[in-house]
Amino acid sequence: MGMMEYIMLTFFIMVIVVVLIFFLGGWQVTQIELQKSRARSDKALALLKEVSSSSLFVKSDGVFDDTKLTAWLGRSCSELEEIFGKDIFFEIDVIGCNESCAPEEYNTSCCNWSYCIREGRTTAYDLPVNVYRKLGHLGELENRKGLFGTVDLASLKAGVYYEID
Repeated sequence: MGMMEYIMLTFFIMVIVVVLIFFLGGWQVTQIELQKSRARSDKALALLKEVSSSSLFVKSDGVFDDTKLTAWLGRSCSELEEIFGKDIFFEIDVIGCNESCAPEEYNTSCCNWSYCIREGRTTAYDLPVNVYRKLGHLGELENRKGLFGTVDLASLKAGVYYEID
């Protein structure tokens, strides 16, 4: 009878240890997934900050230059990934406009600039921004010559692609 008690006690202790191992293992996996999610969010936010302040695209703080945006359309995604990191994307959409942009020529009515867009799961953030557009020449208006422009409201969406493990 005494031997049976020890066997039962050992069995219950082993069951408790196994349940505890599975619980702690599951908790650890959940924590790892949470850290991955936070890292993706941090990378997407950092990309949003970098793109919105990069002199490659921005005329002044928070104001994108449409000529710079259009000039980068013809470039490969790998060039942008060398600057901003792997598996990134961003796009600027002028609000209330839907004409797409062609990298071959500058077009003042261009409303959408997309970089490194592909299919896949993403973590992304949006930010309202301004886009400066050069529209034409002033001519002899009040003895001034040169280009005149306008600023349109747009939305910057920047994010990262990720694979599900």
